[in-house]
Amino acid sequence: MTGNEQRLYPLRFKEVLRNYGFGNRWIVEEFAKTDLPEDHRIAETWEVVDRPGESSVVMNGPLAGRSLHEIIDEYGEAFLGRDVVARNGMRFPLLIKFLDASNPLGEQIHPNDEAAAAMGSDDPGKTEAWYMLRVRPGATIHCGNVPGLDRETLVQALMRGESRSCMNERKVAPGDAFLLYAGTMHYSAGGVLFYEIMQNSDITIGLNRVANEGLEGDARYKSIK
Repeated sequence: MTGNEQRLYPLRFKEVLRNYGFGNRWIVEEFAKTDLPEDHRIAETWEVVDRPGESSVVMNGPLAGRSLHEIIDEYGEAFLGRDVVARNGMRFPLLIKFLDASNPLGEQIHPNDEAAAAMGSDDPGKTEAWYMLRVRPGATIHCGNVPGLDRETLVQALMRGESRSCMNERKVAPGDAFLLYAGTMHYSAGGVLFYEIMQNSDITIGLNRVANEGLEGDARYKSIK
């Protein structure tokens, strides 16, 4: 082991709050968090993140008070691992969060790497995984294409603002998990709180925008499967 490897230890990070106009107080209630603001809804807590303007801060041990970005700068491959560095460079590859979808989320997709590059983004595409923690009785999510969906049917539905009709609806329960590859349409009707592990990308494309902006020639929609 190198000296840097010997100094590393399991790290606990302070969450970063995100508010997007949805969410409630489920994250606070589920995890008995006592140090979060009491006067507004919380959409997400980013539990581990290193992005421009947002980097998790260590809460324990000798590295307390240091940001994840600073740790990566100092420890590099000893922290990230050789394979991660070979694939992503000195960039933390994941964003890990709790997401309060007790209220509905919009119909959306995330681009693949090719589409993200075509959009001129510095972020990669985004594949993500959801693990259901809290579920209101009868709650459903929509994800993936309905059987037999063809491009023309999808395009017409997008132009009408009816993308949900092209997705599979699935009833959910605590403990259910979903792997949503980049380009997979998805929607939450509300009533769920989930743990999300995703590629370190913050690109979200609202499908209902297509009805107003059109589809052809727009790099944002090239990743729809």
